[in-house]
Amino acid sequence: MGKLFIFDLDDTLLHLWIDWNGAVKKEILESVDGLKLDPSEHIVYMAEKASNNPERKKIVDNIFWEYESVCLENSEYSIYAQSAGILRELRKRGHKVAIASNNTVRLIQGVVEKAGFEVDAIRGRDSVKKAKPSPEMIFSIMDELGFGREDVIFVGDSFTDVGAGKAAEVRTIIIKPGEIDLRKVLGI
Repeated sequence: MGKLFIFDLDDTLLHLWIDWNGAVKKEILESVDGLKLDPSEHIVYMAEKASNNPERKKIVDNIFWEYESVCLENSEYSIYAQSAGILRELRKRGHKVAIASNNTVRLIQGVVEKAGFEVDAIRGRDSVKKAKPSPEMIFSIMDELGFGREDVIFVGDSFTDVGAGKAAEVRTIIIKPGEIDLRKVLGI
């Protein structure tokens, strides 16, 4: 049995042209009545604080999807040239491949389909209670595909990915956006 490679999406496999720290953040601030949020805080932490109960989480998830659906519909993203080939090669070598992203499942599925990515599992912010840096997405994929920590490699680009990988106690590789390399992923 091979390994399980879990990839972040945005700025790891592709770049989404969404104004996360402008328009999305502003709409979240305007949508959560009675909750004091710091507008200077990173969008990930702000979204998690705003998602402090199931009703508010649904509101935040819908705000994400509102912007993501436009991005997907208008193909407002750039797929990194090597991404599809790396995913395909890993599967060809007998490994499982998954995506764990703080984006919504609908966006991930849409991009996967349009990009021709071959993946075995997908997790998004709307499929778990807590988004990354919580390890919940990683654990969920591990459970679904039947892998232990020692056989998981998580690849991402940000502090949320570092946090999720560390919390899940799995090997974590952090890359610069767009600089994914099969040799680094495989450790060769």
